[in-house]
Amino acid sequence: MGGSLLVSVERGTSKLELVLHLCYIDQVQDITMAGYTLPLNKTRLLCLEAKPHNNATAEVSNLNDPIGTVVQVTIKSRNARPSKVELAIFAIEQHDITTAIERLLLGHVNGSEKLPECVVIREDRLLGYILVGERKKWTYGRRKQFYWGRHPLRSGEDKWVFYFETTKLQVNYTGR
Repeated sequence: MGGSLLVSVERGTSKLELVLHLCYIDQVQDITMAGYTLPLNKTRLLCLEAKPHNNATAEVSNLNDPIGTVVQVTIKSRNARPSKVELAIFAIEQHDITTAIERLLLGHVNGSEKLPECVVIREDRLLGYILVGERKKWTYGRRKQFYWGRHPLRSGEDKWVFYFETTKLQVNYTGR
């Protein structure tokens, strides 16, 4: 079972729409980076590989070359006090949300063209949600040095905050 997410990227007056195709871990083993998920209303540091590779055959040419980039990511509920329904929808979609954010940020830190300061990820296939991502300069992180074992990591230039909001179910729906 797979799915896709529509990602809208606005650049000035023009709007670029990207579709992120999601593959589940049981279909393709190397699509997701780890067996974790990003939590709601908490901040995490993500280590994104410089060039995804097979760890079993990876060779490091120089121990001083950064092998990845560390990025600060926060997912916040659009509502100050999320309902049980919103929390349940987030929990159901948490793995896909994490995968979408990872892919978006991998493209941002490793791509030749940076994403705009605001991106929108919209999921309409099941329960429905919108993630509005905003990036800002990460001055605190630029002053830090990160390592993966003995290997240095780059500090990301930007930090990201994604605002989560449900779209299909009413926020005040209490169920039966």
